[in-house]
Order: sequence, then C-alpha cells, then structure tokens
Amino acid sequence: MKTLNTRIAVSAVFLAAGACLRAAEANPAAANPPAVPVIIPAGVVPAAPVIIPAGIVPGAPAAAAPAVGSPKIQFESLVYDFGKVSGGAAVKHDFIFTNTGDAELVISGVAPSCGCTTAGEWTKSVAPGNTGIIPLQFNSGQFSGQITKTATITSNDKGQPTVVLQIKGTIWKPIDVNPQFAFIQANAESVSSASVTVQIVNNETNALWLHSPESNNKLFAPQIVTNEAGKSYGLLIKADPSAGLANVQGAVTVKTSATNTPTLSVNASLMMHPSVMTTPDRVMLPEGPLTNSYSVKVAIRSQLSRPLALKDPSIGSSGVEIKSEEREPSRLFEYTLTFPAGFKADPSTPVEFRVNSNYPEIQTIRVPITQGVRPAQPASFPPTAGGQAAATIPLLLPNPTPLSGK
Repeated sequence: MKTLNTRIAVSAVFLAAGACLRAAEANPAAANPPAVPVIIPAGVVPAAPVIIPAGIVPGAPAAAAPAVGSPKIQFESLVYDFGKVSGGAAVKHDFIFTNTGDAELVISGVAPSCGCTTAGEWTKSVAPGNTGIIPLQFNSGQFSGQITKTATITSNDKGQPTVVLQIKGTIWKPIDVNPQFAFIQANAESVSSASVTVQIVNNETNALWLHSPESNNKLFAPQIVTNEAGKSYGLLIKADPSAGLANVQGAVTVKTSATNTPTLSVNASLMMHPSVMTTPDRVMLPEGPLTNSYSVKVAIRSQLSRPLALKDPSIGSSGVEIKSEEREPSRLFEYTLTFPAGFKADPSTPVEFRVNSNYPEIQTIRVPITQGVRPAQPASFPPTAGGQAAATIPLLLPNPTPLSGK
C-alpha cells in the first residue's frame, strides 16, 4: 500500500508540473511566477531527465534499413559449337556475361571438366549493368569425332550460384584410328585365340595404303586386314599364348602412304583373368583363441569352359572341419570351414586352405587364412594399504635380446 501511495504522489507532482508549463505557454506574462516549492515525499527519487537528440520525434517508428541489392549473372550463350576442326587444333572462345542485378557480381571460380580444357584470365568482379568475359580453350589433341566439354562457373549470384558452359563440335582427322587404346581380355584357356581389331578409316580423297605393322612387344602379333582398298582397314592384334598369366603392354605402329600422317601408333594391353575365382580371396578370423566355434564359406568358380574337378581339400592345422558342396557341376564349388573354440593360429606358421584341381595351369588353389591378435592386457596392481585400488597402467617390457654364445 505504501508503494502505491508513493507512485500516486509522484504522478501528481508530474501532472502539476505539466499544467504549469501549459499555463506558461498560454500566458507569457506569467511565465516567471514566484517559485513555488515542490514537496517530494520522503524516499522518492525524481526520475532523471531523458535527452532526445534533435530531429527525433518521440514515439515515431524507427527508420527502415536500406534495402540490400543482389547480383545476377546472365550469359549471352551457354553453348559454343565450333563446328569442325582438324585434330590437334586449339579451340578458343570467350563467353560473355552481364550482371543484370543491382549489386556487385563476383566470379569466384572456373572449373573445366578435364585437363584438355583450360580457363584464361576471366573477369573477377562486375558492377551492375556491366559485362565480363570467361575465356576457355579446348585442345583437341588426340580426340576424334564428336566431343562435348564443359566448365562450371561459380559466383555470388544466390539465384544460380553455378552455371555450366559447354564447348562442342567435331574433331576431323585425315585418318581416324579407333580405338587408339586396344585392350585384349583373356584367360589361360582363351589367350591363344584372344585378339582385338582397330578400325582405320581414310577421310581424305587420296587413297591410303598401309604396310609394315610392328610391335615393340613380341607378345603382340599385328597384321593388316583390308576392308575397302585405299579407304578402310582393320589392324588385327593377337596375343601370344606364351604370355602366361601376366598382364602385358606394348605399342603397335603402322606405316602409311599419307605424307601428313606417315606413321600410325596404337597402344595395346593384354589383361589376363584367373582360371578360377575364389571368394573371399583371404579368410580373416577373429582374434584368437576363439571363444566359440567359427564357420566361414569359401566359393571357388571356374572361369574356363572346360570342366573343373577339385579334390583333397585341407588346412595346415588340426581340428578344423571342412565340408564341401558342388553348387554347379564342374563349375562352382563351396567349402564350409569350421574352426573349433580355442583355435589360435601360430603366427610363425602360415595357415591356408588348399584344394587340388585338374587344371594344369593351377594345380593347387590356395586361400590364405589370417587371425587377429588379441591385445595385451595392462598390468594391474593390488590394493594399497588404505584399501584403495591402485591405478592400472600398461606394463611396457623391452624386446628380449638373444644371448650370443662364445
């Protein structure tokens, strides 16, 4: 109640002061009346005056912050079609863009899709209404036929922060070689007949003649096959069976009658696939010794057309049970290996699953078996005299040094 009375008294004082000010404005002659003491109740502190800056109207809404503009990128064209060029020629083009927004446009990056396309010095910053350029160059190099290359533009245009530009056209060569990288895939059974044919087409009006095919690797035997004399040829590349199971590479060259292209070159690769596939190619066991028995399946599939026969499966460790099942006759075999509880591989002796086959090129199929090592337990100390358990810290022991006899 006392607080309420105090607030009423203060309000009355300010109302009286306001009335005096209005009376003074209405009657200037009475603007300086005799001072009348204002009695302020005990314990009441008059409010401090509020200073309002010039030009500010009390109670008026705050002025709105100025609007922030935004940049906008617009290209004259997103695609440049250069038509047809000769192989090896460089294609150059400047992509022109305009900042149609109302804030500064910043181009932060130009990322071509491959190393054959490069970006020149582009316009980094463009004011509203101004234009800029992004120069791109494509090196046709060893390309042939129709191509499309791209470059991704990054800017501060929030509406489209990335834009993709395209360069496309046709690479013309006097002589087309397709493919220029010849791959031969084979296995031990098919390597004797494995081959690949490279097509060679003459695009000029003068007749083209090929001769003297050679390889820098004797495991490739090239020869020329005439499809249309003077116009179209096939370069047949055969693999030598003596390559065995190794992957080999080489270069094949052919001499031509064309003065602008006297020699053609083709890279050849032989990729050998195994006669049989094992899944998995390595068995990984949990850390030993095993707490419970552990089973794992090993599948063996023939990659050849001739029948596969397997016999005498074994593991160089006792106590392991092996069950076999022929899932597809003469092609797919499945073995279930069950390791007993307590099994622990000897790290000094390799462990592997073995089974003999009737294929002369792979008489024994081997699948390595490895086992994780259980980490060493840290050393624990007995409780201290106060009954508190001592801290457990790892016990580090130096490697033993063998004693040498004299």
